Amino acid sequence: MNLTDKIKNGNVLRAIVAIDLRNGIGKDGDLLFHIKSDMKRFKKLTTGHPIIVGRKTLESFPSGLPLQNRTNLVLSHDESLSGKDMYVFHSVDDIIDYINENYENETIYVCGGESVYKEFFPYCKYIDMTKVYDDCDADRFFPRITPDEWIVSPQAPYADMRNSEDSWCQFYFIEFKRK
Repeated sequence: MNLTDKIKNGNVLRAIVAIDLRNGIGKDGDLLFHIKSDMKRFKKLTTGHPIIVGRKTLESFPSGLPLQNRTNLVLSHDESLSGKDMYVFHSVDDIIDYINENYENETIYVCGGESVYKEFFPYCKYIDMTKVYDDCDADRFFPRITPDEWIVSPQAPYADMRNSEDSWCQFYFIEFKRK
């Protein structure tokens, strides 16, 4: 059985990520990029949908709080973690069971960090990627995408200010679909 088939009732898992040229996603506990147009795209795609995040990613959100207008499904080994507007799970199987029991024909976004992407990557049918043409000396990475498993649909290049600095960066929004 293909692992994507473990997600039932027409539900679909989509990873959403911004990476650098080496698949880097973070450094020193922070995102590599804070690109306004990428953040707007993230908000547009994920609003109204469940998201899966790890504890460290949750802590990186504004004020360390769950994102509004989304059901926040948090994967953590911390047995004491709890909070308003989020559901905490201690295993991938627990989250998958919850999704299968509580949703139908829903898109669920996997939003990181590194270990959450690694754990849920085999279950994702799509990846919504922002690929930034820069090498940021990352210490956290997104799983490698192999051409034999994925169909790529690149879009036109974009440019925007990076990290509220006076420098521009070039990036692409890319969709991958599992074969």
